[in-house]
Amino acid sequence: MAGMLCVAWSAHASDKIAEAVRQSLPRYDPAIRAAAEKRRADEAEKKTAEPERRASAAESKPTAPPETAPGIVVLAPVEVRAQRQLPRVKLPRIGASDALDASVDAADPYLSPSERRARLQKKHLSALDRALNKFSFGFGLLTSGDARAADAESREQFAPEAGEVGDAIQLAALAGENEAEIKKLRELYLQMLTTRPK
Repeated sequence: MAGMLCVAWSAHASDKIAEAVRQSLPRYDPAIRAAAEKRRADEAEKKTAEPERRASAAESKPTAPPETAPGIVVLAPVEVRAQRQLPRVKLPRIGASDALDASVDAADPYLSPSERRARLQKKHLSALDRALNKFSFGFGLLTSGDARAADAESREQFAPEAGEVGDAIQLAALAGENEAEIKKLRELYLQMLTTRPK
C-alpha cells in the first residue's frame, strides 16, 4: 500500500514539475513576429533611401564655412573612397640553400679552373663528400662533386637576383603601370624561372 502511495505521489509531483516547466517556457506571441517583420521592412526601406540621401547631399551646394578666428582656415569635409582595386600579383619565388662554408671566396676572377673547382667544392660540399669524390672507381664520380658544387653556386647567385626581379614586377603593378606590360614581364619572369639552374 505504501509503495502504491509513493508511486501515485511521484506521478502527481512529476505532473506538477512538468506543468511548472511548461509555464516557464516562452509562448508564441503573434505581436512579436509582427514587430520583427516591421523592423525588417523599416531597415530595408532605410537601405534603399540611404543612396538617395547621399546623392542629394552630394548635389547640394556646400554651406558657407563658419566664422573663425583670423589665420584659421576651415576646409569643407571630404569623403574619400577607394576607386581602384590594387592588383594582386603573386609571383613564385625560389630559394637557395646556404653554403656549408660561406667564408670561402670562389668569385675571384684570377683563380685557375682547378682552384675554382676546389674552392666551390669546399664551399658547398661536406668533407666526407669531397673525400668520396676524390676516387672515381671508373664510374665518373670525379666530376660529380664538381658539377654539384657548380650547380649549388649557380643557384646561390640566381635566387637573390630572381627575387629582385620579382619584387620590381610587383612594385610596378602596385604603382599602376600598364597591365599589358606587367603581363609580359610576368611571362618573362616565369620563363626565366623554368630555365633557371636546377
